[in-house]
Order: sequence, then structure tokens, then C-alpha cells
Amino acid sequence: MMALLDIWALASQMQQFLSPGRAGGTLFGSRQEAALTVASELDEGAQDLARRLIAPGEFAQYQQFVATYTREHPLRNLEFVRASVVPIESDQSGAGAVLIHVGTTEARTNSRFLSGCSRV
Repeated sequence: MMALLDIWALASQMQQFLSPGRAGGTLFGSRQEAALTVASELDEGAQDLARRLIAPGEFAQYQQFVATYTREHPLRNLEFVRASVVPIESDQSGAGAVLIHVGTTEARTNSRFLSGCSRV
């Protein structure tokens, strides 16, 4: 789920970045409209994939998460340096708190997994 949210958020950030009045809004000069069209198609494709994979009752929650994340973490330049969605979504969903309360072996395994993910 985190990989899907991450690619959806990146596609949304790219679409926003290339929009008029944004940091990348004039980056491609006379080809800006084409670049924005491609970014918009990627964003729509990621959202369509999410709609197919996420339970209908949960889709709106994740859609709101991506919209908020994109607004709070805009791309500023072509380096595309961005905050990971993993700790943000985990904090919002309470997944971090769940890991603390699981059995010792599982908690150690999940903690190792999550610390590996945060370095990526």
C-alpha cells in the first residue's frame, strides 16, 4: 500500500509542479503544455490504479491523504527531493502505535523493516 501511495503522491506532485504559477510552470517553455499533459495523465493513471486496488470505503481517505501530502510537500525543483509518505501515513493511520503493542518478535521484525524503508 505504501508503494502505491508513494507513486500516486509523486505523480500528483509532478502535475502540481508543472502547473502554471508553480516552480516548474515554465520549465519546458513552448513544450510546457505537453509536459503538463503527460504529468496529468500519470496522476490520473495512479489515481485509477489506486481506485482499483483500494477498498471503495477507504479510497476517499487515501485520496485526501494524497491531496494533503501534495499541498504540504510540493516539489521545489528538478531534484524532486521529497518527504517519504511512509512515516506520515503511518502517523496518521496509527500504524506506528500498533507496532509498539504487538508481540516482541513481530515488533523487532517490523521495526527493522520500517527502518530499512525509511533509508530508501
